[in-house]
Amino acid sequence: MSDPMLPPDHIAANIRTMLDNKIAVYHNFGVYWYFVKALLKRYYTIDQMPILGSYEQPEVVERMPNYDNFEDAMFDALLFFRANLEQNGNDATSIAPDNEPVTLFDADIGF
Repeated sequence: MSDPMLPPDHIAANIRTMLDNKIAVYHNFGVYWYFVKALLKRYYTIDQMPILGSYEQPEVVERMPNYDNFEDAMFDALLFFRANLEQNGNDATSIAPDNEPVTLFDADIGF
């Protein structure tokens, strides 16, 4: 990653705004959703965002690539989100970085 990135709290605030406007956009993060959810938990409580419960899909979490640093992981998560939004429009099923389909369901959100 070569471009400077916004501070994590700004990224979290922007993601929260998107989710507050349309919760279904969470699907566009695909395998990166639980990484993004962990970021949101750093800045918001479950009282502020009731979707921040403890639910995780292990089969989705294990499909996220490994990263050495936050910046690279966040950069890829945001790229993945953007591509998915353009191609899938909030569909729960997306193509993971391993080129296999993955279906995201977060019980804390309910779909």
